[in-house]
Amino acid sequence: MMPSMRFLQFGIVGVAGFLADYGSYLLFSSFMPFYLARLLSFVVAVCTTWLLNRSWTFKQRPSRHPWPKELLFYFVSMSLGGAFNLGVSLLLLNFFHQLPHIALFALAAGSIAGLISNYLLSSRIIFNTRAKGL
Repeated sequence: MMPSMRFLQFGIVGVAGFLADYGSYLLFSSFMPFYLARLLSFVVAVCTTWLLNRSWTFKQRPSRHPWPKELLFYFVSMSLGGAFNLGVSLLLLNFFHQLPHIALFALAAGSIAGLISNYLLSSRIIFNTRAKGL
């Protein structure tokens, strides 16, 4: 499969992950504190995207590892991507706070940075049958 098609599929899976995140957050926040609801909704989103990426986006790259290990590494890599997303957003907000609409730009830039980071980690490490050390 061409990398551009795989990237498009990865993006579509990301939208599904967002919907799973938001939907589960709405459910959990109806009966638990914000931070716990947010943490659990993130876990639901990561599991959703892992399953979809594993069975669709990177289907041609069967894992060499048992699924619990693959899921753990996927969770860690998505957490790093999330931290990268947040870092880029906060950096832009901090340095360019005086610009109009900077919040929208900062959030979009952070999302794009996180998407690229998550895709590279997934395609080159998590779902790469030739990767060493995973």
